[in-house]
Amino acid sequence: MKLFGALEDFVNETLAQLPSSLGKLRFISEMRKDNRYEHWGLSKTYGEEAAQQAIAEAHADTFEHTLTTPVPTLAEEAHTTDTEPPVPFLNPDAVLPSDLRGGTERHFKWILKVVDLLHHSHRRPNPGA
Repeated sequence: MKLFGALEDFVNETLAQLPSSLGKLRFISEMRKDNRYEHWGLSKTYGEEAAQQAIAEAHADTFEHTLTTPVPTLAEEAHTTDTEPPVPFLNPDAVLPSDLRGGTERHFKWILKVVDLLHHSHRRPNPGA
């Protein structure tokens, strides 16, 4: 008996394990090959089309959430999350979902640039310390 739909399952069981919005975007984008998402378990449980729709929806939701998250919060996530590659290793073109939900690629790239600058300012040793 399925307690969740494909979207809820993916969000609650898979994405919830990742600590940051940018990490979630990277993870989802790495699942995408030739404009299709690859998630064997979700496809096996809910069917291929339901899995595709769920992951695409989660991708757009995560992108939208990232655009509306305050930049200092994203920078703090980048600073405290050692298990994910730093922001410069995110390919902004690769992490964009098909549905931008009114957001823009340009806005997203600016956010990444500012987060990267703030991330590096946290890592710089303090000469006065």
